[in-house]
Amino acid sequence: MGAFNGDAGDSMRENQNQKLTTYDRGNDAWEEKNCAVEFMGSWWYTDCTYSNLFGLYLNETVDNMKWKCGIWYSWREEA
Repeated sequence: MGAFNGDAGDSMRENQNQKLTTYDRGNDAWEEKNCAVEFMGSWWYTDCTYSNLFGLYLNETVDNMKWKCGIWYSWREEA
């Protein structure tokens, strides 16, 4: 199947003990905006995220959509 081999890392450490942030309930630490709205998916956000498996799934990376897609930062380590 795929070519991945190894450990995808821990991208959930930042989200530990967080409440779920939804489109209508901003439980994250970002006071100016709601992370679920900004990153297009409910998640256990802190000050937004290093992981977001409920984000959009796209066939290709589109620069302006990069952080709105499914994210697992420690796997790709992209800034």
